[in-house]
Amino acid sequence: MSGNVPLAVLFDLDGTLIDTAPEFVAIGLRLRQAAGLPAVAPEAIRRRVSDGAIGMVAAALEIATADPTFEQWRQRFLNDYEKGLGQHSEPYPGLRALVSTLGVNGIKWGVVTNKLSRFAQPLMEKMDFNPPADIVITPDDVSHPKPHPESLILACNRLNCPPDRSVFVGDHRRDIEAGKAAGCATIAAAYGYLADGESATAWEADAIAHSSLALSQMIENQLQ
Repeated sequence: MSGNVPLAVLFDLDGTLIDTAPEFVAIGLRLRQAAGLPAVAPEAIRRRVSDGAIGMVAAALEIATADPTFEQWRQRFLNDYEKGLGQHSEPYPGLRALVSTLGVNGIKWGVVTNKLSRFAQPLMEKMDFNPPADIVITPDDVSHPKPHPESLILACNRLNCPPDRSVFVGDHRRDIEAGKAAGCATIAAAYGYLADGESATAWEADAIAHSSLALSQMIENQLQ
């Protein structure tokens, strides 16, 4: 990454800034039970978190999206998630402290996510970051979500930060593609929700963080 001190640090949400998988796994297992299916390893659902509700419902119930009952189950999944939003989610270790360090150093921070605003905004409020995010960009704010760079360009514009003075961290190939296309420095969060057999190395990010604590140290080193 560049040796310049960043003016802004932006994070993907699920699997990068906040570990939301425990909530999704619990809901998926409840849906499976409601469908009369036998128990399944939680990891089968966890590794599909980055694929959103569609991927998690498909994994939990082992049904195709073309199944006539799929949309009914997907809506039930989303409704259950909204009702208990944030109950079993936590920022990854060290990231609350990192956010505080950014604040002390006058560096803006925010979230750029493909999670809808109805879920992203309340979740961020419940996580009680100090200082709170300067910006939360969701698909509701743009015409094209990640991997298109629009959401990152919008975030940088609103923060009055040139993209090349910002850092974007994400746990999916689409995050890195969006960040690079926007002109941001990119960090792959290899500790996030990667699919089986997937390697963050293949995304060609500017740097790779294998744990959230390593990510914190990496960014704090940039501030010195």
